[in-house]
Amino acid sequence: MIVITGTFDLKPEQRTEAFSLLAEMSKASLSEEGCSAYAFFEDITRPNHFRVYEEWADEDAVAFHFATPHMAVFLEGLGQIRPSNMDIQKLVVSSSGPLTNT
Repeated sequence: MIVITGTFDLKPEQRTEAFSLLAEMSKASLSEEGCSAYAFFEDITRPNHFRVYEEWADEDAVAFHFATPHMAVFLEGLGQIRPSNMDIQKLVVSSSGPLTNT
């Protein structure tokens, strides 16, 4: 499994435009084969600080995702919004399981 996660900041005046862009990206991405999670979350202690979280079956699914038309639209929108302090990481997960055994 591939996990893509990270954080970024938005200017308060960009919220409405950004939320529309993020919602469309989440919806389109979740319809892709190999995508089991795709969401954006705002930090409740730091307004306008967001986290992205994605889960992909494998590298092929990620490669397909980056070649989709909705990714091109998303990247163009990000260029207009210009989020700051963007730090996105790709994690390759070799195993997973429940946090506890209960």
